[in-house]
Amino acid sequence: QDPEVLNGLGYFHYSRAQWEDAERYLRQAIAADPKFQRAWVNLGMTLCQQQHYDEGLAAFSKAVSNAEAHSNVAFILTTQGRFNDARAEYRQALAANSNLTIARLALAKLERQEMQASGSGAGAMPR
Repeated sequence: QDPEVLNGLGYFHYSRAQWEDAERYLRQAIAADPKFQRAWVNLGMTLCQQQHYDEGLAAFSKAVSNAEAHSNVAFILTTQGRFNDARAEYRQALAANSNLTIARLALAKLERQEMQASGSGAGAMPR
């Protein structure tokens, strides 16, 4: 029932994309220590990987600010290739805290990539 060990087991399974096992151990870690912030963050990541974004956001919010929680969800969405949803989450993060540098930089990068992708065909001559 050691929360550190349970969190470690949860993260071990997370790093191997074994989401259900990760979630089980992380929930046990939190049951053993409801204030264990690292376990809450790991659970948030695990839930988002399972596309339970609202639950993931709630888990993140137990450990970090609302802005950081939205930024964390956005990061997972980005890794999943859900760029429009990620941009929306980063915007929510910045609405909650306009000084959240990581969200500002990540959003700018996503917006640059979107502009490059939409402009990649510009100037091409029709055949």
